[in-house]
Amino acid sequence: MYTLRRPELWEDRTVTAAEVREIIAGLDPVADCAEITHLSLEVLTPPMFAQMAYASGFARGVTHPAEAIVTHRAGGYVNAPENRDRDTLAFFGLLYRHGPHSEEMQRVVDRIQQIHHDVRGVGNNLQLHILGLMIIEPERWARDLGAANFFTTVENDARFHLWAAIGRMMGLEGIWSSYDEVEPWVVAFESRHSRYTTEAAELYRGQIKAFEAWFPGPSKALGGQVLTAGLPKQYRSMLGAPRLLPGVTSSIRAITKVILASENARRVNLSSTWVKDFSRFGDNPDLQAMGYQHDVANDARYQRVGAPADGYTFTVARGVEAGHAPVGVCPLGHR
Repeated sequence: MYTLRRPELWEDRTVTAAEVREIIAGLDPVADCAEITHLSLEVLTPPMFAQMAYASGFARGVTHPAEAIVTHRAGGYVNAPENRDRDTLAFFGLLYRHGPHSEEMQRVVDRIQQIHHDVRGVGNNLQLHILGLMIIEPERWARDLGAANFFTTVENDARFHLWAAIGRMMGLEGIWSSYDEVEPWVVAFESRHSRYTTEAAELYRGQIKAFEAWFPGPSKALGGQVLTAGLPKQYRSMLGAPRLLPGVTSSIRAITKVILASENARRVNLSSTWVKDFSRFGDNPDLQAMGYQHDVANDARYQRVGAPADGYTFTVARGVEAGHAPVGVCPLGHR
């Protein structure tokens, strides 16, 4: 089991969204970065909208050809896109739950970096781009939908400090020193590299398929429309996104503004988490079962350190080591 640093911020208690904003205003964006991000993204933001904001960041990320190729090679969005989305959002929920003050967060970070190690090709700058998207995309996505004040300065700063801490635990170099530095870096990076690739287009089709889980029956046809409404036009063409029907974007903008305007009346629960909302493996998931499942028995990098029968562990600090962990042998993309 795990221990929460501020359990009162995760208790099963229903309050108004406005009351949550008051709680956030009384917290420190550095010391309480994980708790603020939990309240901001998991409690205040409806799960469907949270997935849309994440999907927007992911989609912008794979407009970089190298990111598209690596992600496509991993196979998740080709073979099991809903599982890939759910595992990723559950990973994020675990990061928010544990926070940078805990050893548990390092174990989650180690598992994420093991996945990056296994799929190959995810170097420092690509990870820095992804890190930047995790920091700015919620606010940028809301701003693009006409709700620039959806997240407060305290929430943005807390999200920066949390993900900057995660980046340091991942061993990344070149991490920014403030929230305001991130978006100019990301925009410049994307202006140099973003373009259409067939891999990115296929990945976005998989992302639409995953998002369609929110829509029952014939209404699944709306999934791609709603998801694409959160993307700027220039990125839609790079992803081969569907052409939007008239009124879709304006409808999503209106709903976003209603969510924001109704905070004095809108009821939310402090115990809401992305682990509960998205995990395929319950509230305390097995990290090794989540995400890309690598065939270590046929990977020379693993076998150089020991026999598959002895098992392996991976840590950011030491890389692959023999022993201690069960063997995880699974064909590429099978879950």
